[in-house]
Amino acid sequence: MHIKNIIKILFFILIAQISYGQTAEQFKPYIKKWEGYSNTPIYRKNGEGVVGIGHNIAYDKNVKKYYSNYELKRIYINDYVKSLDAVRKLINDFDSLPMEAKLVCLSVEWTVGKTGFERFYEFRSNISERRYKAAATELYDSKWATQVSKKRLNDYINKLINLQKRLDN
Repeated sequence: MHIKNIIKILFFILIAQISYGQTAEQFKPYIKKWEGYSNTPIYRKNGEGVVGIGHNIAYDKNVKKYYSNYELKRIYINDYVKSLDAVRKLINDFDSLPMEAKLVCLSVEWTVGKTGFERFYEFRSNISERRYKAAATELYDSKWATQVSKKRLNDYINKLINLQKRLDN
């Protein structure tokens, strides 16, 4: 890798951490666990193409057959910033939430987008009010719950229920 590319990557990481705190780097392995990672486009059952860490390529102008790790790092940071901005607008006092709640909220928004996340009104309301068990129930009862893996859904629900238990003690 060229020194110029290394400098650009470090710059993007620095900007993400200054602007958005440590959440960006803590979120990356969490969402990568569920979305996977690929330098080449992968087409899902619904026909959607993704690359990197779940980046939807449907609206990209120039879809390539291969993306460098540097390109995917830039795409991740851009997608992360969009997700974080959307979640911050839709959940009151998002930045003060415990990390577990932030990770779940960002993960849900990452999969459904801002418009889809807007539809999770009760979930968002419960998160804002720190009612994490009720938020977990909303996730479980949602249509979205039938569209994600049970393992992923259970991870989100367990994070929220365990967070509620910890705060109740």
